[in-house]
Amino acid sequence: MWINQWINQRMGRLRDVLLSLVLIMALGVAIDLPAWAVTDPYVAQYLKVLPGQQAELNDGHGGTKSFSYDELLAGKDRFGSTCLSCHVGGGDDR
Repeated sequence: MWINQWINQRMGRLRDVLLSLVLIMALGVAIDLPAWAVTDPYVAQYLKVLPGQQAELNDGHGGTKSFSYDELLAGKDRFGSTCLSCHVGGGDDR
């Protein structure tokens, strides 16, 4: 009888430890989810830049310029609000 009690105590502690680990892991994933949700598909797919990365892009004068992910998002937003109505494809459609 005392063996059953000892086993039940050990199993209860193991259950508590495993439950704590699962909760910690779930909380860690929940904290990281907003960062994943912010990733812009256009910037990631076509410009190959993710949050925290830099892109070396042609500056139009034979050189390159470094842009952060946030700068590219700001440029994309500005293009959408000021240029998109005339340049629907993003090209130079004068």
